Amino acid sequence: MRAKSWLVVGVTLLSLTVLAGVGIFWWNDAEWPGVGKEAAGAESGANPQAVTPPLPVTTAKVRLGDAAEVTRVTGELVASRRFTVAAPVAGTLLRLPARTGDRLRRGDLIGEIDAAPYALAVREAEAAVAVAAAEVRAAAARAEVARRGVDRLSRLAPELRSEAAIDRVEAEAAAREGELAVAGARLKRAEAARDAAAFNLRRTRLMVDDQAPDADRAAVEPAAAPQAAEQVYTVVERLAEAGDRVGVGGGVVRLARTDPLTAELRGDPALAGVLAPGDMVTIRVDGGGTLPEASVTAIAPVLDRATRRLLIEASVPNPQGLLKPNAFITAEVTTHRAADVLLVPADALVEPTDGQGPRIYRFTDGVAEAVTVRRGLPGVLLDGETRPLVEVESIDGRTLRAGDEIVVLGAHLVSDGALLRRGSLGEHPPQPEGTP
Repeated sequence: MRAKSWLVVGVTLLSLTVLAGVGIFWWNDAEWPGVGKEAAGAESGANPQAVTPPLPVTTAKVRLGDAAEVTRVTGELVASRRFTVAAPVAGTLLRLPARTGDRLRRGDLIGEIDAAPYALAVREAEAAVAVAAAEVRAAAARAEVARRGVDRLSRLAPELRSEAAIDRVEAEAAAREGELAVAGARLKRAEAARDAAAFNLRRTRLMVDDQAPDADRAAVEPAAAPQAAEQVYTVVERLAEAGDRVGVGGGVVRLARTDPLTAELRGDPALAGVLAPGDMVTIRVDGGGTLPEASVTAIAPVLDRATRRLLIEASVPNPQGLLKPNAFITAEVTTHRAADVLLVPADALVEPTDGQGPRIYRFTDGVAEAVTVRRGLPGVLLDGETRPLVEVESIDGRTLRAGDEIVVLGAHLVSDGALLRRGSLGEHPPQPEGTP
């Protein structure tokens, strides 16, 4: 009886061992297809590397987009126009509503000079015009009487008129014509004086005017010219206060045009052959993020003497006045561009040691497929993509298409034909329950 008991126990243990081996083999074959068979072959010495489980990797899709070579240059923001508003007439500054930091537009009042003396001058000039006009009328009447005398004398019979009488009448008529001409000239002079007085009276109100010259001490006054595109000026400094006596040309305020601002950039001289006025550049302010694209307005014909760098100017929109002159900036200048090219994450490229060019690994049914590519321009970031992209082109006959799945994280550990699975580097393959 004791021998039979040991036999039953032995048979039972052998059965359990066989069932456990079959279960483990089935689990391995379901989780990693083919690994069980290859492992069996490995035990017989057929392929010792086949027992390696699939490598967990992260993948991405090949995308279609634009690529561009970008050069970064540094510089600063400056006011696109600066000048001093000077008093065009002398007098007492009655009001100066413009404050430092105020943003002014065409037609806004800067200050006002006492207009009383100039209003009086206008009235005096108008009176002088009236006197001159009366003199013209009187001279015209005398000239008309003289012309009639000449006409009457000319109609008399020859025996009733003498040469002396004719000479006297014609001389009188000529004198009256001369007086009329003088009176007319005096009227014009009086009118000019009146216009000048009225002009000076208008100039007692200092207004922002886009047509003012760029000179350092430009006198700004109202203009009758058609309205141009609106420009915004910022009051940089007040040079006088209300109640001050200012002379002709005396500074009142300093203004700077802050919309748009001018980006003064200094870059490699080679950019002269790439950039042209009208090209767009991307501006980044130190600590302030990216600004709207700026338009290149000028490229210096000579290099800066001190730095031997190329000076580039670009117009930067600043409608809200958030940007301030003298801020340091970085500009991204696109020197070359390609459209509708294949883009992959830069981390997907693997540099081999055989000198055949970089490779990427296509994820095809859990197997790595090496594709040798030519690296192109950096890719322009696409929507939803934060990783750096790069243009690629297949050069080994293996076609690469947009939408292909490629290995990114873990690509440096992959070889052609390796077994792969989607996962994270460093994670362990799943183990059967109960396995230590």
